[in-house]
Amino acid sequence: MTRFGGNSRITGIKYELVVRTYYKSAHVMGTIKVPVNALDKMTDTEHLKITVMQRTIAPVTSSRLFQSTKSASKPTSTFKDVPLSNEAHERQPASLKASGAALATDKSGKAIDIISLSTGRPHPRYYPFESVDFAFTTVNSSSSGNEPSAKTFGKTRTARYDIAEQNAAIDLSVALSYGYSAGSEQLIKFLTEHIEAVHDPPYSDWDCALTVGSTSALDLAIRTLSEPGDGVLVEEYTYSGMIECLKPLNRKIVAVPMNQGGLCPDALDTLLMHWDTTLPKPRLLYTIPTGQNPTGITQNMERRRQIYKVAEKHNLLVLEDDPYGYLRFTEDKLPSYLSLDTSGRVLRFDSTSKTLSPGLRCAWMTGQTSLIQRFLHLHDVSIVSPSGVSQLMMYKLLGEVWGHEGFSSWLRYLRAQYRDRMLIMAKACETYLPEHLCSWDQPEAGMFFWLKIHWDEHAMARSSEKDISNIILAIEDQLYNAALEQGVLCCKGSFFNARDVQSDLYVRLTFVTASESEIVEAIQRFARAVKLVFDQS
Repeated sequence: MTRFGGNSRITGIKYELVVRTYYKSAHVMGTIKVPVNALDKMTDTEHLKITVMQRTIAPVTSSRLFQSTKSASKPTSTFKDVPLSNEAHERQPASLKASGAALATDKSGKAIDIISLSTGRPHPRYYPFESVDFAFTTVNSSSSGNEPSAKTFGKTRTARYDIAEQNAAIDLSVALSYGYSAGSEQLIKFLTEHIEAVHDPPYSDWDCALTVGSTSALDLAIRTLSEPGDGVLVEEYTYSGMIECLKPLNRKIVAVPMNQGGLCPDALDTLLMHWDTTLPKPRLLYTIPTGQNPTGITQNMERRRQIYKVAEKHNLLVLEDDPYGYLRFTEDKLPSYLSLDTSGRVLRFDSTSKTLSPGLRCAWMTGQTSLIQRFLHLHDVSIVSPSGVSQLMMYKLLGEVWGHEGFSSWLRYLRAQYRDRMLIMAKACETYLPEHLCSWDQPEAGMFFWLKIHWDEHAMARSSEKDISNIILAIEDQLYNAALEQGVLCCKGSFFNARDVQSDLYVRLTFVTASESEIVEAIQRFARAVKLVFDQS
C-alpha cells in the first residue's frame, strides 16, 4: 500500500513513500520507505519492488511521488486565482478515503498495520476471474531510425495473485478491485516520466490523473471551473462534444474567430478587452492546438505563445485538449501549452483514443496539483476510478512490453501510417472534387479534412430567402443526403459551429477509418454527390 509517511507534500510539507508488500496466504506485510524524489535513482528491479502494493481502505497516489529531482526543484505555480464553481468549493474528499488516509500513520507519522473492517471491498478470492492473456503489437524501428517497419507480437498473462507469487507490479486482485481515484500508481509513474520527457512543465507542483476518456474529463472540468451562465471561450469551429457539453450545463458559448493559423490571439484579446461589463467575463479558454477538430489546423509555436500571453493578460485558465498532439506529420517539435505554462494556468487533456484504442476509455489530465485534487474529489463520487482492466492492459503494454522507447516507436508508426492515408485522400480530392465547388487546406496533423463547399454557387443562393443560415443549412442537408445515397457518410460542418449563425458551408471527412482503396472510392462517391446537388439546383 502506498502511504504518505508523516505529512503530505501535496499540502506543502515533505513526505516519504511507504510501500507494503504482502502475500496471499496471510496478512504478512513488510514496509519500504523511500524519500521523496529518490525514485529516479533506482534500478528497474527496485522500481518493480516498490510498486508491489496492497489496496486497503484509502489508496492514494500522485505524480509528486515519481517526479525527478530536476522537476521537483522547479519553482511552484503562481496562478492561484483558479475559477472554481460553488459545487467545487463545497465538494470534499470522500469520507471513507479521508478517514483511511488518517489511519495510515500514528501520531508520530510512523506507518502502522491495519486490518480493515470498514470498506465493502470484496476479497480477491471472490472474483470469478483467474487470469487474462494479452497479445500486444510492437513496432521495430528501421535501421535509419526514422520510419517504423515490421510488427512483432508480445504475449503476457496476468493471474489473480501474480504480485504474491511472481513479484509482479500489478495483478487481477488489484485490477479488479477498487482503485486509486487518480489511476493506478504504475500508470501514474509511467505518465509522470512521459510528461517530464515530452512536456517538462516549468513549475514543480503539477500532477496528472487518469480519467474515463477526455470527453468525460472535459465535462467534469466545466462543472468544476464554471457556473451556469458563465461564458466559455472556444474556437469558432470546435469539437462537437464540447458544444453538446456546454449547452445543457447552461454555459454561454463564446466563439473566437479563427484563420488559417487557428485561433486568432488578436481577436481573443479584442473580444475580452471590449467585454460587456454587465456580464461575467469568461475565465476558461478551450482550444485544440494540434490537428484541430474539425479544421485540421495546427497552431505554430508563435501562435501558441501569443495565445498564452493573452491568457495571462486576461487571467484565463486554458483547457488544452490535445488528442492529436502525437499525430503530427512532420518531425519538427511544437511546444504544448503545458510546456509553456510558467504560472500553472493550463489544464492539459491527453487521450488514448487516437493512439491506442477508444474502447479503453482512458485518458489523463495534467495541471497544478491543487486543481487536480479538486477533480479527484469529484472522481470519488462519480467515476470512482477508470476501469481497472483497461489500466491493466495499458500498464502491461506501456510499462512492461513497450516502455517509453516502444511507445515512441508506436507513435512514429501511427504518424507514418496516417500521413500516408492523408496523402491518399489529398490526391483523391485533387483528382475527383470539382475545384469551383470545393476547396481545402492539407492538414499537418490529426485525422480530418475540412472541405469548404462554395454554397454561393448553388441556385438557392439566388433565391428570395433572406436568411443565409437557412440557405446554408438547406444546401447542407441536400449534400448530406445525396452523399448517403451515393454510399458515403460524412459529418456536417454545422455540427462543429460554435456560433449562432451559419456563414459558410463545410464538411468534415476522416482518413483514418476506411482502407486506402475505400478512401479513394469514398471521395469519388462524394464528388458525384456534390455534382448532383449543384447541377440539379
